[in-house]
Amino acid sequence: MNQDKTILVLYEVSGTFSNLYRELGYNVVQIDKQLDGSDVRLMQKKYKNVVGILAFPPCTHFAGSGARWWYAKGKEPLIEALTNVDAVFRMVKIYNPDFYVIENPIGRLTRFIGKPKFIFNPCEFAGYLDNPEDEAYTKKTCLWGEFDIPIKKHVKSVHGSMMHKLKNPKTGKFYSFNDQEGKNWRSKTPLGFARAFVEANSYKPA
Repeated sequence: MNQDKTILVLYEVSGTFSNLYRELGYNVVQIDKQLDGSDVRLMQKKYKNVVGILAFPPCTHFAGSGARWWYAKGKEPLIEALTNVDAVFRMVKIYNPDFYVIENPIGRLTRFIGKPKFIFNPCEFAGYLDNPEDEAYTKKTCLWGEFDIPIKKHVKSVHGSMMHKLKNPKTGKFYSFNDQEGKNWRSKTPLGFARAFVEANSYKPA
């Protein structure tokens, strides 16, 4: 049974992956500062039978969409961002899971950990949804790690890139680049892709 297998889900406040793996019976440990203040960088070695690690480190100082501000920000924000990524590799070293994945948008993380294993747009997996049009948009996303590549169910992109169209439903105004709620929306894992990934990287319940 999967209940004795642990999945660590790091930096994913939405819970998209956590919920899918829980549905399959895994023991899921979800760690994100926004949830309960827990810092992945301070995680100690305490979990047993970790078979998978999924990490979505904050992309604010990596994403190519913010390249115009990289120089003005200086080195300190970049160093801070890299500590989050380094913590993931520490967990991988400690637990040696069957699979692990690190997700980030197109940007400068490639300079520090090399080329990604896989790049996708949400529309390439929207066919896993009951209403595919919900995720028929583009947002190039990179995956690094050791994992089985999910099978695509591609639908035509009808929305283009939605990242510049985000409005706060409470105010009707566009989110600013530094708005935390807007950041959470932009970084939310597409459900179609998540379903495909879990299907490719999981044990079937006995």
